[in-house]
Amino acid sequence: MKYQIFTGEKLNVLFIQTYTKAEVFSITHAPLGLLYLASIARQNNNTITLLRCDVTSKSSIEETTEKVKEADICAITTYTSQILLQYNLLNKIKHKSPTCIIVAGGPHASSLPKKTMEECNAIDFIVCGEGEQAFNELLYNLQSGINKLEKIKSLVYRKNDGEIAINPISPPSDIDDIPLPAHELFKPYYTYASVITSRGCYLNCEFCYKEIFGQKVRRRSPQNVIKELKLLVSELNIISIMFLDDLFQSDDMWLNEFFSLLKNENLNFNWGCTIDISTFSEEKCKIFTENGCIEVYIGVESADEDIIKKAGKIHTPKQAKDVIKTTKEYGLLSRSFYIIGHRHDNENTIRQTINFALLNRTTFSTFYTMMPFPGSKAYEHVESQDKYNWRLFQLTDRRNLLLPSICQLHSRILKKYQEETIAKFYGNIDFIMESLSYKTLSIKYILTMFFYGLMARLFRIRFKKIYDF
Repeated sequence: MKYQIFTGEKLNVLFIQTYTKAEVFSITHAPLGLLYLASIARQNNNTITLLRCDVTSKSSIEETTEKVKEADICAITTYTSQILLQYNLLNKIKHKSPTCIIVAGGPHASSLPKKTMEECNAIDFIVCGEGEQAFNELLYNLQSGINKLEKIKSLVYRKNDGEIAINPISPPSDIDDIPLPAHELFKPYYTYASVITSRGCYLNCEFCYKEIFGQKVRRRSPQNVIKELKLLVSELNIISIMFLDDLFQSDDMWLNEFFSLLKNENLNFNWGCTIDISTFSEEKCKIFTENGCIEVYIGVESADEDIIKKAGKIHTPKQAKDVIKTTKEYGLLSRSFYIIGHRHDNENTIRQTINFALLNRTTFSTFYTMMPFPGSKAYEHVESQDKYNWRLFQLTDRRNLLLPSICQLHSRILKKYQEETIAKFYGNIDFIMESLSYKTLSIKYILTMFFYGLMARLFRIRFKKIYDF
């Protein structure tokens, strides 16, 4: 396959963050993968631009395809939950701008590179896993005319005969050597930012992607992270930061050095992070709050110890209960995460999880039905006829979503439990009482969530079950 060569030219590289209104986190969190690639593209004085596209909106898609006309290269992060909508967007882009080179990456394309190329002819290249090195070499090839695509590790492309070539995966990068992400591209949208201080996770959660960063944990140096925080706070005026690492707290020596350096910088911001229940302690909670932490994310997942273990987590329900209690005592905002429909779930274990969530309240809770996405161990248990039926995986309308079930219960039953739990959690006076103790939350927001939950209880749950925990 021949591609346009931009010999000696500076390129106009466009990065597209796609989202749907049903996926809250895809709207609010910075697309770090794209921002890292943008910093790579910027190194040679190429023009970099970030566009945000609601792939459920016809007008947003039309606006995006018009702007892409000015781009030489377009990069996108693919997600199974949006993949059909992303295919539609990319096909429209290629139709209107046939010479624009489309580069895809992210969890879906990394998990199923050949399938993704076969399903979407608009994609010219896929960068699998960590993309910085491969993307850098691809840009160099396109700009220099060298055309040594077969030498670029982690690259997937079409040969002249149409055959799809999948190059070997590159070894993990030294992440201190990667330029800081181009946060300024996302700054116009929000006053907070996302940061990762490490890549990889040693846990084996059944529902988690492993195709991007792998299992080995690699940490940035505390000095490198501080450099990024100074950029965000001092130059971009960011006031709130979320550390998105799976294991932000797991290395005590790293944390001690990091907090010591942070104190010396006198940076004024608040922050939150995901915590690992199995290693979180009251001492660590105290250190976090003393250093500006105001919010934590807690992956409880289930209240059944056997299911937690079989799902690849290593904490116990007792530890989860203690962590929730500790975060409350220290005044931290908290959001717990639960999954309904683990592979070994049944109605009794689901009820047990629901009761646990209602009795051990965090400020907010998110209740998912199991999402067995490609790249996860859970995907291995999806029925063969459903594995590539992407319509079942699309999170465009949560009211109608029925993900493939990998447990003994039908998707409709799992969905019913999810709706009941959300309604009971938010449509409850305990939610108001819990939330009002946090001065950072607006009363309007709290009441909106409460009335949403209350209406859900009235309209989705039989009257006799309203007060039934």
